[in-house]
Amino acid sequence: MARATLNWTLPVTRENGVTLDASEIMGTEISMSADGGANYSPVVVVASDIPQTFVVDNLTAGEYVFRATVVDTADRRSSDAEVTGSILASPAAIADLSVTID
Repeated sequence: MARATLNWTLPVTRENGVTLDASEIMGTEISMSADGGANYSPVVVVASDIPQTFVVDNLTAGEYVFRATVVDTADRRSSDAEVTGSILASPAAIADLSVTID
């Protein structure tokens, strides 16, 4: 099993360039896809007044896409930010193990 640690920085402006005060941010919604981004499951909402990090544990081999969306106190949502990470499968077992006993 593996873990993914997400870290990010909250925006300081709105999409139109107007200053965004930290008190206007409710939090960051994190969702995750294990099928290449076809389907996402909500994972957590990280409040804006705590460190902007989140850990997902117990991941198996495969490719994961994480999506983060900032939500302000008026429930307006930012564009999605996405990042992809892969967890490699374990090596295959040795196929030609042999022993000779004399």
